[in-house]
Amino acid sequence: MPAPALLDLSRLEIALGGDTSMIGDILEMYESTAQADLDALADALKAGDALGGTRKAHSLKGASANVGADQVAAIAADIEHACRDGHVAQAAARLADLTSTFDQTLQASRAHRAA
Repeated sequence: MPAPALLDLSRLEIALGGDTSMIGDILEMYESTAQADLDALADALKAGDALGGTRKAHSLKGASANVGADQVAAIAADIEHACRDGHVAQAAARLADLTSTFDQTLQASRAHRAA
């Protein structure tokens, strides 16, 4: 099965009733809030904070799913589950993958907004 696209805006377009004029603004808000969640998640994992990791991964997962950043959402879900189960080291091992995928998603988002 192929990996989902970095950024699938069809879900967002449907949620907006086909009015795509706000997509750029929504992506800009996603970029800043998701970056803050990713930074807080990294801090929680470094501190061994399973509860904080669970919460921040959950927040990042939801925000990413809402804008169609499905790869980020999937990795965040894996991290959320690992933290919830108390496996912070396992969650931390996925952080580099999450960060890389998030950076690629931001590039796709910024390219969409620039178009």
